[in-house]
Amino acid sequence: MQHIASLTKKALRWVFILGGTLVGIFGLVILDRRWGYPESLSDWVFLFAAALFGFIPLFASVIAARSPSRAGLLFLFSTPFALAASFLTQIDRLRYGMILWYVLLGYSSLATLVIFVLPGLFWLGTQRLNWAPVMSRPESVSQGHKILRIGRNGCSAVVFGFDWCCCVSCTHTAIFYDSSEEFMGKFRLRQFAK
Repeated sequence: MQHIASLTKKALRWVFILGGTLVGIFGLVILDRRWGYPESLSDWVFLFAAALFGFIPLFASVIAARSPSRAGLLFLFSTPFALAASFLTQIDRLRYGMILWYVLLGYSSLATLVIFVLPGLFWLGTQRLNWAPVMSRPESVSQGHKILRIGRNGCSAVVFGFDWCCCVSCTHTAIFYDSSEEFMGKFRLRQFAK
């Protein structure tokens, strides 16, 4: 029975880590898609909100693997900023009466509750209940192991960055050209010119 409870706790923590990571990546993809020349206050706030909804869940989920209390505090500390940014993304529509303020506040509160408050309370609760971290820290690490770990993490960051650039490039092509006649016409012209 103890083994099942331990596995359930570990699975639940991994679900929150992976969920936060996916939400963070999705927020960064949205940030990349909307990056450009903002024309209004709503566009600027949307970029800030996408960055906030991208970076905070991603970083907090990575931190939660070793320090759940820090991750919980990061989520909860970011909550008011996320709520304000989420609310202000539609400030232009609100100003012209195209949306009601209480509807916008409700949607903003729901998004902030699900993405920031629930994971923050979960991670603080796991710390309070003395659940062991998902990844424990080694007792002592030699200098050679530290150098090896830094090199491994650096290589992983380079590979992840390259993979991210390739993914964004392919997504850009798929979204903007979407195998339409325009894209196929340009492709045929390039082949014909050769």
